[in-house]
Amino acid sequence: MKHVAPEVIELEADAEAHGVKMAEVLAAADVNPTTWWRWRNVGVEPRMPTFRKVRHELDRRIATLPANDTAASQEAA
Repeated sequence: MKHVAPEVIELEADAEAHGVKMAEVLAAADVNPTTWWRWRNVGVEPRMPTFRKVRHELDRRIATLPANDTAASQEAA
């Protein structure tokens, strides 16, 4: 049985809550989508330097969202 790391699930939930596409985050962080797939679907534990790059890029994108978009995304959740 696969075990998905909680930080991967949290990151994905944050992206979804703010309407940010993981494909765009991964591309900007220069992380191969296959890496994300393995974390999410196979249960491979992420390497922290790679995970931090993805987390940082997601946080950066969330921070640059217009305030109204962030509020609307949170209300929809």
